Amino acid sequence: LRSPEKTIIELEDEKLRSLISEIFNQSKERFGARKIRTKLLEKNIQVSTRRVSRLMKEMDLVCKQVRLHYWSTTSRKYKYYGNKIKREFTQQEPNLVWVSDITYIRVQNDFYYVCVIIDLFSRRVIAHSVSMNMTEQIVREVFDRAFEFRNRPAGLTFHSVQGAQYSSFLFRTHLRKLGVTMSYSHPGMPLDNAVAESFFACMKREELSHYYYNSLEELEAAVSEYVTFYNESRPHYKLGNKTP
Repeated sequence: LRSPEKTIIELEDEKLRSLISEIFNQSKERFGARKIRTKLLEKNIQVSTRRVSRLMKEMDLVCKQVRLHYWSTTSRKYKYYGNKIKREFTQQEPNLVWVSDITYIRVQNDFYYVCVIIDLFSRRVIAHSVSMNMTEQIVREVFDRAFEFRNRPAGLTFHSVQGAQYSSFLFRTHLRKLGVTMSYSHPGMPLDNAVAESFFACMKREELSHYYYNSLEELEAAVSEYVTFYNESRPHYKLGNKTP
């Protein structure tokens, strides 16, 4: 029997699979459905996130952020990764809770990583770094810079995502030696670290998405300029429109 002709949707899916796979591989398996949809929209291809997610599942494409759940020799059950702040983002004093996260920015054909540490009391970015590599050492260097700048505060809770850089044995041991309490977002729950996520969204929307950068130095200068602007000039809604 002659096989039935493919529907328009099936033909569109075939084209989308090819494009989705190409974008996924170009991102070095970092992009999930939402980011891939964004890239498709940049190519004037209208598609829903749900459809991209369905096609990714059909092709067994799982981004690295999702796969983090399975890393480690103990199947990574997160038994010791408790969320101490539980979305209590309003703090009455400085240096009670700091939050941190890492995002990536493309510079020509490479990706660079921006790490920030924010004090929840004032929402001020107290330390940041731009790096070619996303490692535990970079996170520790940024934390130590913030810790010394704030005169090694006692009673500090440090909250972050459960990425390998933050949950590594070396980093956890380092914070324990400094008397810092660790807190982690639950896997797949970006709202648990909403303040850091919000900062990155603002920086990308108001600065980084408007320019092309040709080098690490150009990106570093842009990030530093924006952090200064964010801390000193940008009114913050949660602060009653005061600056951090």
